[in-house]
Formats: sequence, structure tokens, C-alpha cells
Amino acid sequence: SAELEPLGAGDVVVLEVEFNHDVVVEGEPTLQLDVGVVPTVFSYDTAMPTLAPTVPAWDSIDCTFERGLGGPACNFTTDLATDLAWTIGSGTTPTSYTGPSSAYAGSYYAYVESTNNAASKFSMVRGFDGARLAELSFAYHMYSYFDTVSGMEMGTLNISGSDDGASWYPIWEADGNQGNSWKTATITLGGTYNYIRFLGTTAPTTQNGGGGDIAIDNIKFSTQEFMPSAMPTITPYEKDKVPPNTRVEAHLVSGNMTSTLGFEFTVSSTHKTSNLAVAHLHALDPNGGSIRLYKPYSTVPASLQLPRPFNYLGVADTTGAPVPILLDGSMTPEVMSVSAPHTNGTVGVGEYVYIEVEWSHPVVITGQPKLELDTAGSRDAD
Repeated sequence: SAELEPLGAGDVVVLEVEFNHDVVVEGEPTLQLDVGVVPTVFSYDTAMPTLAPTVPAWDSIDCTFERGLGGPACNFTTDLATDLAWTIGSGTTPTSYTGPSSAYAGSYYAYVESTNNAASKFSMVRGFDGARLAELSFAYHMYSYFDTVSGMEMGTLNISGSDDGASWYPIWEADGNQGNSWKTATITLGGTYNYIRFLGTTAPTTQNGGGGDIAIDNIKFSTQEFMPSAMPTITPYEKDKVPPNTRVEAHLVSGNMTSTLGFEFTVSSTHKTSNLAVAHLHALDPNGGSIRLYKPYSTVPASLQLPRPFNYLGVADTTGAPVPILLDGSMTPEVMSVSAPHTNGTVGVGEYVYIEVEWSHPVVITGQPKLELDTAGSRDAD
């Protein structure tokens, strides 16, 4: 395969870490690299501890209220000390001019009875036994004829999430008359909550004892059992395998809220390697911050374990073969040629002479260097 030119002191090396989903970064994470000559990565990589196993696929739970609020699929409960319970209905609701005429799916649905219940709260809570809610979809119906003719308030449907079933955080809300038809909604939560709550609040005023009935149906839960990540301990064995003076930290420069994070570091005069490599399996360090899934309301941490097989860093040539990245901070740029690229070779009085000096590597200039020329026709061989 082809060979890249070595990168020297002052050159900037840009690296990318790609995730399978977009991530959001808080803080200033680093990526540890080996910039000294290391025989093989595998000699110390295999002794590193591993993170938690890959999380299982999502499970889907469908609730259509065919077996009631507490059925095996729905499994909703209500704290009757603070809230009223939703009612299971079929066909129309008892209050005229409000509510659906039939279920969205199957024969049954859950609804809030607004008659004689002005400004009341109705709740349904469901937990997921240690799993976390990844996605939620449902159908809802919020219609009142009285709201359309007199401007009376329909009421509100709120959805909240919780980690412990006690502290609730708002996720979604619909307020007022939504028309005399079922609507649908899908909310992506990214495995954020262990509990979900549907809260229906009736209007503060009613018409002839009835304001607006709120109904829901066809709830679909997608859950995922997230296992806690055991952060690895960097043992003395791992540290001793690579001399400390061959380590360098690349710092994040781009990619927040995307699936690809960009890191970079500047080559110094002490860096020299024929195979630039990440330092170890857990070289990606949040550095006191965090890297987590970029989803609304998500707190799911990203796995920071680098993938196996544990290869040296490099780029691909035209055939797709990997080409190692070479570092040589001690190399000295050499003058390769001096030329004056004029087309006819003759320069008259008052004309400028443009001269090029070509180096073996890119150079940085400070001050005002000058080039001494011989205009007498004789050249010094030295």
C-alpha cells in the first residue's frame, strides 16, 4: 500500500470518533493517543476491563383497553388520594355533544368524564419494572360542541415522565378543542423514564354539568432494559505498558449533537511513531463531563468503549487498504530546489524577479528571511 509523508512538529492531526447515534457532549472530552513507537496495541489492550453488555432490543407493548385499565398490557394505576380515575368506555360517552362516538382501535377506550367534574384531575400511571420508555405513541380525542359555540374551555391532556414515580417532568400537552375526530401522536424519549403518566384536567366551567370529555386509546410503549455501565479502572499494568512521554491528549473541536466527534492535537518535536494509535480501549475520556444520547429529555449515557478489533489509526488508500499515520517531530525540513519560473528567461530593468524555494516539508516563517543572489555571472560552488 501507499505510504504517507510523516507529519512534523507543528502539524495538526485531526481524528474522528463515530457513534451509532447522535450524541450531545457536556464538558471537554479528550482522546488519549500513543505518539511513541509501540510494538503492538494488543499486548495491553486485552487486559482492560469491559463495559456493560450491549442493551437488548426494544420491547413493544400495545394497550387498547380491551381488558380494562389494569389489564396485562395497559397495567395503569391511579392514586385515588389525589386524583380521579379514568373510565373505560365503548361507543359514545354519557355526556352529549362531547367525546368520541367509538374507539380508535378495538371496542374500548379510556376517557375522562367531565359531567359534574369541573376543574378535576384524572390520572393514569404506568411503570416499566426497571426498563425505560424509549418511545410512546397513542390516539387521543378532545372535542366539545359547547367549546365551539360558546368558547368554553375544553380542558387539557398532559403526559409526564418520571424516574422514581414521584418527581414528574412534562413531555407533551394538548389544550383545548382538537375537533371531533381521533388524533395521533408519537413521542421519542430515547430511554429516559421508568414511569409515564397521562393526566386529564377538565375545564374550570361546564355547560349543563358537562364540559368536554377527553379520551385516549391504542397506546404503544417501546421499552428498553438499560443496564448500568461499569466504568473501567485503569490499572497500573495498563499504564506501565506505554511510557508516559509517548501519550498525548487530543481535544474535541467539532461534532456536538451529531454522531461524529472531531478531535485534534498538534505534533511536537518529541513525537515520533510509525503507527499512530489510540492509547487503550477506553481512551475516550469524558474528562469530568458527559457524552449521552441526543434525544429530547434523554439522559442515557453513550458507551465510551472503543470498538474491536483494536486497530492503529490511519487512512485508506485508493484500494481501501489502511495507510498508517506517521509522526516525526524531530525531522528537519531540507531545501529541495531553488528556481525562478520565468517563461523567456530574460528580465529587463525595473522588472521583478520571482524566485521559489521548495522545502521537503511545510515550514513556518518568522521574521523577514532573505535570499542572497549572484548577479555577476559567477557562482560559488559552496
